[in-house]
Amino acid sequence: MNKISLLSAAVALALSAPLALAADSDPETLMRELEALKNSNDKQRKELREMEAKLERLEGQLRAMGLGPKQVGTLAQAAPAPEPPAGSAAQPAREGAPAAGEDTVVKEPARTRSVEGLLQQREAVFDQRFTIEPSLTYSRFDRRLINLTGFLALDAIFLGQIDVEQTKSNLFNLDLTGRWGVTPRLQLDLSVPYLYRESQFISGGVGGASPVVSDQWVSNGDIGDVSMGAFYQLRREDGTWPDLIANVRVKAPTGKEPYGIKVINRDPNNNNLGTPTDLATGSGLWTASVGLSFLKTVDPAIFFGNIGYIHNFKDDFDDISTDPNVVAPGEIELGDAFLWGIGVGFAVNERTSLSFAFNQFIQGSAKQTFAVGPSAGQRQEIIGSEANAATFNIGVTYALTDQMTLLTNLGVGLTSDSPDFAVRVGLPYTW
Repeated sequence: MNKISLLSAAVALALSAPLALAADSDPETLMRELEALKNSNDKQRKELREMEAKLERLEGQLRAMGLGPKQVGTLAQAAPAPEPPAGSAAQPAREGAPAAGEDTVVKEPARTRSVEGLLQQREAVFDQRFTIEPSLTYSRFDRRLINLTGFLALDAIFLGQIDVEQTKSNLFNLDLTGRWGVTPRLQLDLSVPYLYRESQFISGGVGGASPVVSDQWVSNGDIGDVSMGAFYQLRREDGTWPDLIANVRVKAPTGKEPYGIKVINRDPNNNNLGTPTDLATGSGLWTASVGLSFLKTVDPAIFFGNIGYIHNFKDDFDDISTDPNVVAPGEIELGDAFLWGIGVGFAVNERTSLSFAFNQFIQGSAKQTFAVGPSAGQRQEIIGSEANAATFNIGVTYALTDQMTLLTNLGVGLTSDSPDFAVRVGLPYTW
């Protein structure tokens, strides 16, 4: 009986196995399941692409709002990466992406063009590229001097002669500057200026009558003093410290020196009007300067500032006299100078930035030593040669293309040694 039962069970199992295998291997069922898996995987891939596009748009909006590159990079690093859907094959790695198990390094996104334009104004772009920048600066000077010869009667009435002297000057400076980013921290530049100056000298005293005035024009155009500088980034900006950039610059006396230029009387009817025979386009001396500048991003603003010291090397000249009848060799020593400035800039949008800055330049008195004559060997201070020039600057930059930027700046003089105003337009091209 047991043998018959076992034989019946074996026969039943042998007959049912092919039927079950046929049911599991139904081609139509397998095709439907495969198609469902494909549709589910395609849908999840589409959702991943949409999430990546949304993240890129969000980063672009944050940069347009002026959020600094470091903050945007922090947000991008903090954002969790989308995981592949459960049960689906892993997505192929993109080129340059780290392999599984490696540390993920998130690079800071590129600066907006408006921020780059602002940094170009501050000479703080360290991108290992070459930039050539032609620029034109127009400066206007207007100086008036009143000479009183006489005395004051009854504390109210002046009795005597009043001489009015006035000088109006226009200065055009065409500058060609080349900048080269040698390393991510070192940048070199070379600047070659061409200056054109014209001055109108006005003085009273025509025919011995002080109220009657006459004028004379003097103009000159020539190359200025060529300079070369180096900028080194000591420290990169982080949460606490700003960008710290050290700079050194050397200026060569390639322009026309102001020493030995004679002052003559061109108007026989006005012996008060003395005018120079020519106008200088350089200092005539070698100059070296050192400085330190900083730049700090505090969204949505960028704060910047600088300090510097300028030393003028003394030198001997064949003639330092202004008398047309005298040739007097001697030594000239210009006073050293100190300069500083501070300002703030804003990225208005992706291509435009706006900045405001205050700058001051303070120079000591010049000294001269004649080699011949009654005062030979005596070091004399030139009265009135010291200077204190302060300006308030408004700058606007606009990125014309990815390589070219328009830089504009208006400087308003705040002291008598400053130009009344100065307008500068630069067009740097980088490649």
